Amino acid sequence: MVLLETAGHAADAHQVGLLENPTFWVAVSLVIFLAIVWIKGRPAISQGIGAKIDAIRAEIEEAERLKEEALSLLAQYQRQHREALEQAEAIIENARAEAKRIKAQATKRMDEQLARREAQAMDKIRQAEETAVKEVRAAAVDLALAAAETVLVKEIAKNGDPQLQKAIDGLASRLH
Repeated sequence: MVLLETAGHAADAHQVGLLENPTFWVAVSLVIFLAIVWIKGRPAISQGIGAKIDAIRAEIEEAERLKEEALSLLAQYQRQHREALEQAEAIIENARAEAKRIKAQATKRMDEQLARREAQAMDKIRQAEETAVKEVRAAAVDLALAAAETVLVKEIAKNGDPQLQKAIDGLASRLH
């Protein structure tokens, strides 16, 4: 029993010493302070954390909305890019077709112009030939007349007929 009494007495001594120990009271007051802070500050902390969560959630929603908008704009720009490429290809194809048409027209006009110039050259050659033939004929007539005149003059000189001289002079005007 003595042991029990000693153990009980030591427990009482320990209790008395614990209540007088300042470290114990600092620990108790810290626990009480934390409990008060927890009880009183929990709604404010929860509200602050909730507000922060709501702000983060709003930022995430805004980011998702901006991402969807960016993807939509990207798709629109890609579609416009494809349409622009198609239009450019159509313009190039039209330009090629127009160039072929213009080339064909220019070739046709050049061929027509060459044909006209050839026809004009042929007409000039024909006219030059006709002129040359007329000049040769006129020269032959003049030569024949001169020869005839020479022969007739010699004959008239021998015979002396004035009417024959008039007929010879009128012959040149009739042959031309």
